[in-house]
Amino acid sequence: MGGDLSYRANQTSGVIFTLAVPLEFGEMNAGAAPAEIAQEAGPLHILVVGDHAVNRQIFSILLEPFDVTITFVGRRDAAIEAAKQDAFDLILMDRQLPDMNGVDVTAHLRAWEREHHAPRTSILFVSANGSPSAIREATEAGADGYVTKPILLDTLIQEITPAVLVSKQGVSN
Repeated sequence: MGGDLSYRANQTSGVIFTLAVPLEFGEMNAGAAPAEIAQEAGPLHILVVGDHAVNRQIFSILLEPFDVTITFVGRRDAAIEAAKQDAFDLILMDRQLPDMNGVDVTAHLRAWEREHHAPRTSILFVSANGSPSAIREATEAGADGYVTKPILLDTLIQEITPAVLVSKQGVSN
């Protein structure tokens, strides 16, 4: 990133670390991709599975301009129950949950969909862990996409658009 990390001893409190990273502020481009979602996908019902209130607030703010209804759940059982009882266009899945990881929740939901001949709901992971093995595990469990944090609106929309269109077209397992 073209930055610099340095440290120096502090006599009274240990070590002081300094990180300097040059950042450029750009314009948020919310033009074409959001319009594409609104025109092609129509209103969306999204289940957000994540236990952190800050992440819930971020999703609320990012998705507020769009025609979406968001349901938030923070635990495994609530996520599984919500997905079984309601028809969501998309599930945004956190990788790390307090009682089970998102990979296991996704595998459970995919098995339930197959068992009950239920329509396949698109699942996108949203995680700080963007390692190839983490992405592979999520994909093998049945994830349709993977967005790494920090969440950028353009990136999120680029992943949501095809996943939602597939869900709305009724592609089955």
